[in-house]
Amino acid sequence: MRDSLLETFCSIWVVDLHGHLAKGELGPEGLQEENVFDILQGVALLLGSRVLPRRGDAMVFQADRYGSRTRKYDFLQSNSRASTIFLQIKPSRPFYLFVPQGADLAQEWQHCIGLANLFPRNSAGIITARDGLVIAEDDRELAQRLERFSKASGDDDSIYEEFGFSKSKRFDLREAQGELRKIKSFSGPIRKMLHRPFDERFIFFHPSVVWSLSRPMAAQMIGGDNLALVATRQVTRPQFEHAFVSRHIIEIKSCSHDRNTQIFPLFIRESDGGLEISSAATANLNQEPLAEFAKNLGIKLKIGTCELGEDNELTPRRAFSYAYALLYSPSYRDRYFEFLRSDFPRLPLTSSLDLFRALAELGGELVALHLMESPKLDKHLTQFVGKGGNEVVKVRYENETVWINSAQGFRGVPENVWNFHIGGYQVCQKWLKDRKGRTLTADDIAHYHRIVVALAETIRLMAEIDNVIESHGGWPGAFAAKGSK
Repeated sequence: MRDSLLETFCSIWVVDLHGHLAKGELGPEGLQEENVFDILQGVALLLGSRVLPRRGDAMVFQADRYGSRTRKYDFLQSNSRASTIFLQIKPSRPFYLFVPQGADLAQEWQHCIGLANLFPRNSAGIITARDGLVIAEDDRELAQRLERFSKASGDDDSIYEEFGFSKSKRFDLREAQGELRKIKSFSGPIRKMLHRPFDERFIFFHPSVVWSLSRPMAAQMIGGDNLALVATRQVTRPQFEHAFVSRHIIEIKSCSHDRNTQIFPLFIRESDGGLEISSAATANLNQEPLAEFAKNLGIKLKIGTCELGEDNELTPRRAFSYAYALLYSPSYRDRYFEFLRSDFPRLPLTSSLDLFRALAELGGELVALHLMESPKLDKHLTQFVGKGGNEVVKVRYENETVWINSAQGFRGVPENVWNFHIGGYQVCQKWLKDRKGRTLTADDIAHYHRIVVALAETIRLMAEIDNVIESHGGWPGAFAAKGSK
């Protein structure tokens, strides 16, 4: 649309009134922005001038107005285009954003490699449209539920109510029941799935009851031996925090509270022409930029291995770990935020072997933590305190303790860990709130201890990642091509 506006008009003036309530936008003074209308989306005014014949793209001028609704109304009533101070901007490919951006920064971004280019085969997560029916924390309970559903009789409304989902035009209840009754074993279609950060559940993975199965990428994650990056293309939060990892299929909102999540498997098992997937796996990586990356690093590209490899090799796992470290760099997230808001992450490829090795090592630590596979997770920072029935009644945070009811909670949770977000989810709060009314088991309590460790270590590693980048020249020097530093 912005490209079309540039082609249509000779001059464009944009007054950005901000007030994007959905992303919790703050003004320059750190105060909450107010919208000029009773809507969540931010608002801008656009004035376009067209004089024929026109030559080339429009000149674009931009101004910002922050603050309260009243303050913005006063500005609009007392000013005109002539009395408003505008800054001329030059929107550039591919998004032609009508916001001030340094040309050098936009060029940096374009020189980075996009996730969808690095991982050519990818897809959106699973959309069930019937979470209450097809998702559960216990696989046996899920199998029993679907078997009961297949045999349920009575009127449709009572069945919907009993199994916790709503009527849909795209879903034929009786047809679904008929398909389910053909299944020999109700445990067969059950798969493990990443539901939310650090929250894996089971899904009844069958087309009769799941609206979108995310094929064929979902097939690549069955078995739990693959590895996938999880990210989003759009961000409505005031910062980028939308990257995670999984060994399993993912739900559409697994890494974003309000946007679709995309899965990028590291390895692909090609079909052998039958119904089964062959065991031969190839890296789901674009070899052309990786070959150039390896050449600039002065090491060998070894694409055909599932192992970590040696220090003098660029392997799929090392490339994955390097990418993951960058996505958890606070300076990367801040520097490129305007682009990350509306594009998949793009990754700068360093020519410094020392920096590559350091980032790959730190990224590998993050991957192990987020997969809950790191030995560090068993060194708990917290204690489960108080006497009671372990029921999650009301989650609150006070004096480094996360209380689940009036008498019991997790003591020793640092405030920065409590406030840490992934994909718009406040992890420590979200995991417990999703279990409201439940009695926590010993395994649940142990898992929460491990989440706290994982987040504390993540915060520490994020700072270390930035320190490593800074020690190698900072942005953009640490990622400049050889001979241009």
